[in-house]
Amino acid sequence: MVAAAAERALLAFFERVAEKDAAQLDKLSRCPEFRLEHGRWRFALPDLHRFLQGEDDAFASIDYTKFRNLILKSPINRAVKPFGAEIAIAENRGKVDRSRYVLIWRS
Repeated sequence: MVAAAAERALLAFFERVAEKDAAQLDKLSRCPEFRLEHGRWRFALPDLHRFLQGEDDAFASIDYTKFRNLILKSPINRAVKPFGAEIAIAENRGKVDRSRYVLIWRS
């Protein structure tokens, strides 16, 4: 149940970012861990986990390992595609936890 709620919240979060929700983008722009640039948002999974734990109760009881498994198995690209966005690896540092990811707005 907890994982299902967290997956729904995760997909909803990425959909808000993909649709360029002004309030969500403002929150992201205020976090020094993230880089919000023209046409893209860069992030690392540990930073995203900490951010979401502070933003949404659905992540309060999800430790980082569960979060990482959840994000890697979630259909995030399918969820953001209707908004002209996709998630990609921005910087491969050899480990999932150290790599940087990017949400790219294609349109």
